[in-house]
Amino acid sequence: MKDKHLQQAWLLGLAKLVKRDWLPGYDLDTIACYGFPKGRSLKDDVRGICYKANEPGQRDVIFIHPAEWADAKDVIRTFLHEAVHSVLDAKVEHRKEFYDLAKGIGLGGPLADTPTLGLAEWIEGVIAIM
Repeated sequence: MKDKHLQQAWLLGLAKLVKRDWLPGYDLDTIACYGFPKGRSLKDDVRGICYKANEPGQRDVIFIHPAEWADAKDVIRTFLHEAVHSVLDAKVEHRKEFYDLAKGIGLGGPLADTPTLGLAEWIEGVIAIM
């Protein structure tokens, strides 16, 4: 998928599916973006980033690194990881509360980006319908 407009639309659809299927009790009101914010190097070893809203009424922004788009599974895993950041307080970062929620939706491993079997099957289903 190389068209940036198609990638953006795909991310918006993904955000709706993640909210519905994995984070229904949370306020996942984010803007998902293809690309990376100004000031971040594409050489950074960062696949995604969540910028928390500063003011009430603003929405968090999840950026997905362009290099991730080589594999839809990587995009989805990265988005799920960043969605966990989005629904938690910014101070949580990669602490216990973050890992507990990530594990609860099926993300494990030291970077909380390795899907369990159930989540991996869901990811395959998302790829098939999108």
